[in-house]
Order: sequence, then structure tokens, then C-alpha cells
Amino acid sequence: MPQDLDPISPSADHNRPEPDRPSHPMGASLLVVGGVTLLIILLAVMSSF
Repeated sequence: MPQDLDPISPSADHNRPEPDRPSHPMGASLLVVGGVTLLIILLAVMSSF
């Protein structure tokens, strides 16, 4: 049993953080891009008025 659990638990641990780590930077980058776009739109609207 321990021999079966040992390879399974590390594999699950390695598989889970790998997709999670790229997802967080992607989400952060999307938030930054969204914030920058919103700022640009606000500046354009304010400058137009």
C-alpha cells in the first residue's frame, strides 16, 4: 500500500501545482492588461471631454 501511495501522492502534488502556477501569472497578467486598458479608456474619455 505505501509503495502505491508514495508514487501517486507526489505525482498528484506535482501535477496540481504545475497548472496552478501558470494560471496565477496568467490571471495577474490579465488583470494588469485589463487595468491598463481601463486606464487608457478613461484617459481617452477624459481627454475627449
